[in-house]
Amino acid sequence: MPLSDRWESNNKGIINRIAGNFRREPPLKVRLQAALREVKVLSSQLSNALLRIENRDRNIFSQVINSIKKGDKEHATMYANELSELRKLGKFVSQAQLALEYITLRLETLLTLGELTAGSLAPAVSVLREIEFQVVEVLPEAKGNVEDLFGTLNSVLAELSADTGTEVNFEIANSEARKILDEAEIVAEGRMRESFPEVPLELEVKDVDEELTT
Repeated sequence: MPLSDRWESNNKGIINRIAGNFRREPPLKVRLQAALREVKVLSSQLSNALLRIENRDRNIFSQVINSIKKGDKEHATMYANELSELRKLGKFVSQAQLALEYITLRLETLLTLGELTAGSLAPAVSVLREIEFQVVEVLPEAKGNVEDLFGTLNSVLAELSADTGTEVNFEIANSEARKILDEAEIVAEGRMRESFPEVPLELEVKDVDEELTT
C-alpha cells in the first residue's frame, strides 16, 4: 500500500506483512502524534528537573557565600565543588531539553506537511539515541516513556525504509544530530551563564581574609 494511503489508514504496512505480524499497526500519522505527545511529556519533566536544580543551586550558592563571609575556606571550597557538579548536570538537562525541542519541531513539521520520509525522520531518531541514556539517568521514572518513544520512532523509520527498499543513511543522520547537539550545548552554556552567577572563590576568600586581618 502506498505511503500516502497509509498516512491515516490502519492497514498493515509492508514490514509487518513480511514479518508475518497480523496485529494491526496504527496509521503512521497516529504513531507520530503519539511520539510527539511523549516528547512533550519528557520535555515537561526535564523542565521540572531543571527547576529543582536551580532551586538547589540557589541554596548551595548561599552556603558558598556564607562560608566566604565567615572566612571558612574549607567549607566554601566544598560547597563550590558541589555547585560545579550540580551545574554540569544543569547544563546537560538544558541541552537535552533543547534537543527535545528540535525533535518536537521536526515531528510537528512532518505532521503538518504529511511528507514523511526515512531521511526526514532519521536525524530526530539519532538525536534521541544520543540523549536517551542520559535522560533516563536524570529521570529514571521516565524510562518507560523514553523506551516507548524510541520504539515508536524506530518502527516508523523501519517501515519507511522498507517501503523504499533502501537503508537509512545513519552516517548523514548522525552527522546532523551531532551538529544539533553541539548547537544545543552552546545555547545551554549561555543559559547557564545567564541563570547561575559565578563565584570568584579565591578572590572572595582572599578579600575576606584581608578584612579579618585589618
